[in-house]
This record gives sequence, C-alpha cells and structure tokens, in this order.
Amino acid sequence: MDLTPGAALVTDFAHACDKFAYDFQNIAKITTLADTLNFAAQALAQSQVIRSVNHRPCLPTSVQIVCREQAGQINDIWPALQRLWRELARALLSVSNDDDTESALSILTGSVAKFSRNLVAGVPSNQVKAL
Repeated sequence: MDLTPGAALVTDFAHACDKFAYDFQNIAKITTLADTLNFAAQALAQSQVIRSVNHRPCLPTSVQIVCREQAGQINDIWPALQRLWRELARALLSVSNDDDTESALSILTGSVAKFSRNLVAGVPSNQVKAL
C-alpha cells in the first residue's frame, strides 16, 4: 500500500519512536531519534512543503512533496509527539550526573522542539492540535 507523503512522514516518526522505545539510557538510540527528527524538521522547514524521502535521506531523487497541513491532519502524530515530550521531560528530571546522557538528552530536546515548531509553523489547525 502506497502512503501519501504526509502519512509517510507520520509513519517515519512513529517508527522512529517505536524503535527508540523510550530508552533514555541508550545514547545511540537517543542520537538516532534526534537525527531522524532533525531530518524531518529540516524537511518541514522548507517553505510550505515538506519533503519525505521514504526512509532514504541520501536519495534526493525519491523526494515527494506534501503540505505541512497534510502531515498534521494525520491524528496519530499528536499523541505520539505529546508522549515523547512527556517521557523526555521525565528523563531530563531523573538524569543522574551522567554528562554523556545529559548531553544527548539536551540534543534530543532541541530536535523535538525543532520538529514540533516546524510541524505547526504557519498552520493554525496544527497549532491547536499540538496543545
């Protein structure tokens, strides 16, 4: 079944969160999720369209275009994003003097913030759903 680019973005996000499994002690998993979110945030930031590269960011020829609005209309993204924020906040509050983990969590926080901001930028309906 072919997904629309908006659905593909949401599926990529959900897959990345599932693979991460909210394992805030695993720096490699934190870094992978942050990289995935940074790629998606960058794609979302490119004007009113996003570019979804179907799990292969190194292949620019497979780029498809979709509006941010379309990605935000897929309701599955909002609970997953809210859970990620909630679990990340808990992890930040409970990190115990581990500079590497704390640094990785700080990077992930910035990545989640950029992804969230770019998903809602200029789309009032997404802004409402994000709350």
